[in-house]
Amino acid sequence: MSWITTLKNEMDITGNLEKDVESFYKHFNALPLFLHSVDVAEECRNLANLFHTNEKNAHITGYLHDISSVIPKENIMEAVLDLNIAVLPEETQFPYLLYQKLSAALAQELFQIDNKEVLSALECHTTLKKKCKKQDLILFVADKIKWGKIGNPPYIAAIHMEWQKSLEHAAYCYITYVWERRNQYQVIHPWLIEAYYDLKEKLEISFSSENDTK
Repeated sequence: MSWITTLKNEMDITGNLEKDVESFYKHFNALPLFLHSVDVAEECRNLANLFHTNEKNAHITGYLHDISSVIPKENIMEAVLDLNIAVLPEETQFPYLLYQKLSAALAQELFQIDNKEVLSALECHTTLKKKCKKQDLILFVADKIKWGKIGNPPYIAAIHMEWQKSLEHAAYCYITYVWERRNQYQVIHPWLIEAYYDLKEKLEISFSSENDTK
């Protein structure tokens, strides 16, 4: 029996998303993840209201964005195979990067989510991607603000300043933070690199900085 089939048999999905997600996390004894998801969902709703987009969809993405995080590291590749997820070389090297795709696939397979905007946002909530849409940006930024750790993230003041300009500025602020520290990471996902240059071009920021060398 496949991993996803076993999970489906264990879960009682009612269609009430908030209750189903809470039950899902309780099933895995993952209350901190649930509380983080609630925080992100509320931040998504706030940003959706601020930037005039669908609050319900934004709220859903917040609730579902980390559902794959309950999968043990040793079971990630099994889940990927069960859910027919395409894997990039960088994701094979550092499987943690697969969690965003797994969340989108689980949302579709287990929670019966078929909204393309929601699934797109879930799929890139860790790295973002080029040609991102507003819903992608909302979840990406909300997840970075409500980072699920003690204290405030070191980039929070800068993000709060930048979102007064646009969601794109806020997202670029965080990605720049990562990019400037890229040598500290085992792997930089190609989607993040593409998002970095895509946003840089959209925001008409000069390419002359020496930090732009790939």
